Order: sequence, then C-alpha cells, then structure tokens
Amino acid sequence: MTTSYSEPARKTQQKAMSLSEAIALFESLPEVEPEEMIGCWVGEEFPTGHKMDGILKRYGWRGKHFYSLDDVHPLVFEATLFGTLRLAPRRVFFGLSLPRAIIASPLIANLFRLLMPVFMTTRAQARLRVTRYLNRTTATMIYDGLPIRDAFVWLDSDTLLGAMERKGDSTPFFFLLRRAKEL
Repeated sequence: MTTSYSEPARKTQQKAMSLSEAIALFESLPEVEPEEMIGCWVGEEFPTGHKMDGILKRYGWRGKHFYSLDDVHPLVFEATLFGTLRLAPRRVFFGLSLPRAIIASPLIANLFRLLMPVFMTTRAQARLRVTRYLNRTTATMIYDGLPIRDAFVWLDSDTLLGAMERKGDSTPFFFLLRRAKEL
C-alpha cells in the first residue's frame, strides 16, 4: 500500500471522537479488499458516544478471526476460566436491546464471562464481502442470520477502522482491529 496513514492514525490517539468526526475519518480512509483481512485481529475500543462504548472490553472481547472469505468468527472473547473462545453472535447479541445501565453493569459482565462456554461455537458465524457503506465500497463482514454488518477501512498498514451497522440502531458503532499473529 502506498497511502500515507500518519495523519488519520494521529487522530485516533485522542481519548474520544465525536460521531461526526468518526464518520468523516471513515469516509477519508482507504478501502479494504476482503482478502487483505485474512488472519487474526485484536479489537480495541474507538469511543464516539455510542451506547456500546466500553461494553465489549468489559465483557472480554479480544477480536476477530478471518480464516477465509466464508469462514469468519466475529466474536473472539477472553474467558477468565476458559481461555480464548469463539462465540455465536445470535446467542450474544440478544442482550444489546437491554438498557445500557443493565449491559454495562459489572455484575452482568462477570456473569457473562462465567457463562461464556454456553455461547461458544466452532462454526463460522460471518462472511466477508464488498459492500457500500458511509460512501465507501469496501470489505464488509456480514453476520450470518443477523441484521448486522461491519465495514472496514485502513487506518494504517496493520490497523483497520471498523463501523458496525445494526438494523434498528440510529448510529454506527466504531472500533479498531489490529493485525495479530494469534489471539
């Protein structure tokens, strides 16, 4: 890749970004080809004031595994007693419609971590395709059987900025993925 990433990467060093700034950043960054995403990626928060800010970290989210275009594990979590687990989104996302006060509760997060093996899967739960999102035609992870997609753009040569769009949400949830050897 020949694109310079220094300015956008510096912008993400801030503590938080407004939703409009995050959207403008996403729209300014280079598009991703799905094949470029094959591998393991460590997830990080990218706060914009979304109701999910801080939730994934509290629950132990580690990242995503892209084994092939049709073999994707979007929810890799660290379970205190069980190590790294791949979770089935259909079993996990049902709780996102609950009020933030409930899903952000440390008690609920600890209970989730104990029950994580119940949500575990070995089967692929998503696929990679190219779609158009926020004025970008780019790699997009489409969840199997859920009205959710994550679109990606390059922040730098080893970092992706992701935007999760969930049907019914009025704003996207932003996050970072950093290339890793394993999770």
